[in-house]
Amino acid sequence: MVWLLASMAGGLLGIYLMQGIWEFVLFKRVLDDPVKGKIGSSIAGYLSTCISYGFTDPDGSSFAASGFLIYLLPGILVGLYEYRRGLRLRDRMTNVEETFG
Repeated sequence: MVWLLASMAGGLLGIYLMQGIWEFVLFKRVLDDPVKGKIGSSIAGYLSTCISYGFTDPDGSSFAASGFLIYLLPGILVGLYEYRRGLRLRDRMTNVEETFG
């Protein structure tokens, strides 16, 4: 039980960091809607964290798919947090356009 909670806490940090990398490298430059960019980078961060866990799990198998289940809750939490940030950023962008437009 402690291992599962520690994995989820580490997954939260790992997914958030990978999401930030994906957002900075790709999604900020490709998508013009901040909500779509935040959600896309959260999904990419979740998948890349799960895949890296799958290939580095020390149980001896070639790929451990249990990372997709272990990191599901942290992935959802990061996705919701980034969705709210994207909505606030979109509102801020539309308010600036209304003020100066």
